[in-house]
Amino acid sequence: MTARDRRAGSGEEGSERGAAMEVEILELTDMEVKFILRGVEPSFANALRRAMLTEVPKLAIDEVNIYENTSPLFDEILALRLALIPLRAENIDEFVFPEECECKGEGCGFCQVSFTLSAQSPESVGERVVYSDELISSDEKVRPYPNIPIVKLISRETRINGIKTISRQSVMLEAIARLGVGKKHAKWQPATVCGYKNLPVIEIDEKKCDLCGKCVEECPKQILEATTVLRVKDEKLCSLCKLCEDVCDRDAIKVSYDKNSFIFNVESDGSYDAWELVLRAARALRGKYVKLAVVVAEVAERTKALA
Repeated sequence: MTARDRRAGSGEEGSERGAAMEVEILELTDMEVKFILRGVEPSFANALRRAMLTEVPKLAIDEVNIYENTSPLFDEILALRLALIPLRAENIDEFVFPEECECKGEGCGFCQVSFTLSAQSPESVGERVVYSDELISSDEKVRPYPNIPIVKLISRETRINGIKTISRQSVMLEAIARLGVGKKHAKWQPATVCGYKNLPVIEIDEKKCDLCGKCVEECPKQILEATTVLRVKDEKLCSLCKLCEDVCDRDAIKVSYDKNSFIFNVESDGSYDAWELVLRAARALRGKYVKLAVVVAEVAERTKALA
């Protein structure tokens, strides 16, 4: 799906050329969004990328109380796997950070959610995999991302004094999820992929081009096509490797990029829809800018009062 969504800025210049910020959505699914951001400085593009990784709060399992674990995994590895399971909360805005909660981090319904897990291997010889769906939440609006394997439990036949018996493995635990941000720990990062590149610009001089086809063969992305003229199928797919430019001995093709336009590729871990992740990152940035403006204004007022 391809859509175009242009949003003008608040009257300020979006780049050194004075253009307003512009957004073009290339692909959009629940888990992934790909878009072009035009009319911004590289510093803003990088700030948006970092905000998606480190400034958007999400719930993640932060503490695990293990009551029984006879699985092949050590307690520490089991806890690590639980911490990396994405948790999707419909009421995420109702939670607060533990250090800001009225309970002062002791734990309550406003700053944490508990999950319980009790699983055992089959009664007969065999094995089973425990999935994230089996985690039971204390809040029905908070649920783990489904079908993520946690641990494999195995039942084996053993002999004790000549008597056959089945040795079963089991896991019983309580996991506590808290609100956090990615800059504190990677388990709170809501994006699995978050990157960008400059928008490629490919210029072809038809007067110099003799349609030899060398650049078409050399292009690893296969985005060039030589018919009656040399044309570019899709500039956005260009990796800026410039192999086509190097192989052309007539200087008929030139590869560059727009320094104020960026192609973003964002994948959510499942805790948010991809589009919501981008919006929340933008809001987080705006909040920081507003806070900075207030602090600068206060410093300016104090300076004037001392003068």
